[in-house]
Amino acid sequence: MFEGVLGTQLGSHVPESEWAVLDKMIADTPNFEYMPYHKNISEGSSTVLVAALDQKLPNGSYLHDCQKIQPDPRAVDPELAEKLWSLSNKLTGESFA
Repeated sequence: MFEGVLGTQLGSHVPESEWAVLDKMIADTPNFEYMPYHKNISEGSSTVLVAALDQKLPNGSYLHDCQKIQPDPRAVDPELAEKLWSLSNKLTGESFA
């Protein structure tokens, strides 16, 4: 599930020319739900704060709404990770080792 945080203005920093790339990525992603609901800034930041400050959480934990969850299998798929890495290098014009 994809969530949006209201009031961040993050989208205003994306150049107009890049929206087509983002739209294609979303269209090509099976079962993608585009912003089914929004959170305010406090709600949106709470999970990040739990991840940063809860010393009992093991490294590599996946969180949703401040709770540890099992990641979607695609999130831990090495083949998909390689494809994403290659695409990121291509889109940025960089080659990160």
